[in-house]
Amino acid sequence: RLFRHGRAVEELIGVQPEGALRALIERHLEEPADRTLAEAALLLERNQPEQAVLTLEALLGDHADHVPAQILLVDALTRAGRIADAEARLASLPLQALEAPELASVDARLHFARLLRDAPAEDALRKRLAADPGDLTAQHQLAARDLLAGRTQEALERLLEAMQRDRGF
Repeated sequence: RLFRHGRAVEELIGVQPEGALRALIERHLEEPADRTLAEAALLLERNQPEQAVLTLEALLGDHADHVPAQILLVDALTRAGRIADAEARLASLPLQALEAPELASVDARLHFARLLRDAPAEDALRKRLAADPGDLTAQHQLAARDLLAGRTQEALERLLEAMQRDRGF
């Protein structure tokens, strides 16, 4: 058995030639690009999207076909507020990237960022809602702001409230 990070990842049966064993191990070795990708993801977790963009652009300069880095760059650009750049990167993703499961959440985040392109600031949206709780546009935009800020529960509550006020929302 071959273990990685304490978990069995491959199992061999019988005696294998050296070349087969080397190929098996190489498939599971961590590449320097993977470490850089993890650093960029950590920067995003720490709310440093511009630094993540720089890290990912440097990584892609050396490994242009690194699909996870391409997808994460779209996310980092979105979080940095560079929507046009994120859209351009998304449009240029290779075909195999379109099958990546993480692309759905990145695309959703970009969708909500597009909704906010010309939206008022969060404080202004809150004031609008205080003055008119039935303002579904403000409710939707504030939910988008909540989602992008990682306040998922609040966003879902706002969207649910908007749907309860107007079933066609």
